[in-house]
Amino acid sequence: MLISKLISRCRAATTEVGFRLVRLAERMLPVRVLSLVLWPAAAVWALIEAKRHRNAMAAWSQFPPAWQPRRGMFFLRQTLGFSHAQFVFLWPDQLPRARWIKRCRLQGNFGLEEFRTSQRPIVFISMHFGPFELLAYWLRAHGIPVSTLVGRPISANLAKLGSLSAPADVPLALAVNDMRRIREAVGGKGRVLIFGDVDRGRQIQVPFEGHSFRMATGPIRIAAMTEAELIPCLIVEAVPWEFVIHFGSPVPQRYLGRHPNVRAAARHLLTELLPVVNRYPDQSRHRFLSCITPENNGSSQLGIASCVGAN
Repeated sequence: MLISKLISRCRAATTEVGFRLVRLAERMLPVRVLSLVLWPAAAVWALIEAKRHRNAMAAWSQFPPAWQPRRGMFFLRQTLGFSHAQFVFLWPDQLPRARWIKRCRLQGNFGLEEFRTSQRPIVFISMHFGPFELLAYWLRAHGIPVSTLVGRPISANLAKLGSLSAPADVPLALAVNDMRRIREAVGGKGRVLIFGDVDRGRQIQVPFEGHSFRMATGPIRIAAMTEAELIPCLIVEAVPWEFVIHFGSPVPQRYLGRHPNVRAAARHLLTELLPVVNRYPDQSRHRFLSCITPENNGSSQLGIASCVGAN
């Protein structure tokens, strides 16, 4: 018992020292030099996370054949690439600064000013795709104060990083089962970020390219319940530490409302997201790929696979 406590304390102390050293390096070094310096650390982290990366490689076969990226490129992105990208996670308070904010572009049908000035609440729906861990931080850095819905208890590290990400009065993370706080966060002109490829709650199967994609209906229902815009978005890392957030067209309001047309809304969302996936297939993460299955003939003829509690 004593040895276990000592090991735990040593790990915590090592993590804290590493956190402070990396943040110190961010303040002292040019971005290009910092990126170069952190590649060896990214390689070490990739080795530590080897089991998770094996799961990602196993999911490679889930791609539709025409979309499959080269195995070597997919392996490098899933291991070394994402490990390096996630260092940006450690200085969320620096992202609004000029030298960082220019490294993340917003692209799509909605402009930045529309997100800032819209009088309606917004629900952003994304997937575990690209460096998704950074999405909320980059949105907040661009002046879009989102709160992310999370299914697990909020860890001390996440709470610590959240305290560094402005604005302080908008929580970085909200528990997905705390509907009262979700209503409060979305109410008025609130913005929340929800991932649609989780395996909790009600699900719907959406066909595409001879396959079926399992999507959670929670984001659609929350948008309908709060009379919010429902906007799909994905983040990609085009080159090391150069990010692009792609926004799709909002779900038409006729699909939302008191009795939302969940099937039509889900089809719209997937249609808006798939061009980005098709362009950057190597950035598909394990959880996203786990939602894809070959579609049987019956569901292809129906145009939509069977859904669980979709209406």
